Amino acid sequence: MINTKSLKVSKRIAVILLIAIFSIVGIVACGNAEDISGSSSGGFTPIPEPDPGKTGPLTTDLPSLGLDYKKDIPTETKPIPPTSEDFPEDTKYEIYAPCVTWEGNYLVVSYLDTNSLNDIWKKHVARSGSNDNIRWIIRDGDNRQTNPKEGNYYYFDNNADIVHSGNYANGIKLKEFVGGVIVKYNQDNTGQASDVWTIGGLYKTLLNKDNNNSEGRQGYGKHDNKNLNEFMRATHNREEGDLSIILMNVGYATFDDRYDFIFSYEFGVDEYYSTTDNNYRKNASYFIGKNPSEYYAKLDAKINHSRDLNSYNFRFIMAEAENGWLQ
Repeated sequence: MINTKSLKVSKRIAVILLIAIFSIVGIVACGNAEDISGSSSGGFTPIPEPDPGKTGPLTTDLPSLGLDYKKDIPTETKPIPPTSEDFPEDTKYEIYAPCVTWEGNYLVVSYLDTNSLNDIWKKHVARSGSNDNIRWIIRDGDNRQTNPKEGNYYYFDNNADIVHSGNYANGIKLKEFVGGVIVKYNQDNTGQASDVWTIGGLYKTLLNKDNNNSEGRQGYGKHDNKNLNEFMRATHNREEGDLSIILMNVGYATFDDRYDFIFSYEFGVDEYYSTTDNNYRKNASYFIGKNPSEYYAKLDAKINHSRDLNSYNFRFIMAEAENGWLQ
């Protein structure tokens, strides 16, 4: 007789064994499906250790972009400033500007061309056309010396600022150069009005009359010198920040053989400014790049410092340049 109980146990064991066999086959199959090593062995292929004897340096070569770095990479260039040729014709004036090139006394320049006007004024006072190291200076009102650099005088430094030199206020900067401007002569020594336009320098007064200025420098009136007071225009109480135009008035030309120079000439010193309109008294933007016919009409004070040489001996005269002078 067959033992049914033993048969049931044997069937149960067989079922368990079959389940185990199918599970193992499934795990192996899954392992083969996830193999990304490219191996046909059915498992992960380990990365081999490098052979020290065969290992070389790492390469750092990058693909060429085909650029010639000296030619193909753009370099920064400075813009070329415009010249008077680039401005409208109705902004141009023919101005009398001797001593700039010596190739001609007249230049055509636009009042919008501020760079050229600055350059023309600096070249004018430096007598650049002469190329002889002789510069214009302004003889002070009390200077009666044969040598123009003896006594008191004013010179233009390397920024074209006006500096006093002499036995009082020595080395003091009095007027700061703001920019070159076009201006018309008021009149000549005969009292005749002029229609000649010329180059001038717009200057800012640096000192007050009586009080210290913003930098603590004493007022020009404290020097108690009538010539300095005249040049600084104490009559109109000119103060720090006040603007005026300085120009050489050739209508007050004289020949004087006292000085040992090739060209022994002297010229008048003119100064024009406004006493009534605060815009033209203080604001340089009313002059720089503006129509000279407009601002000239606003300058109610037109002073010629050379009008009476018996009283004041102010003149543009020539002297050899030194260190600190406009070169």
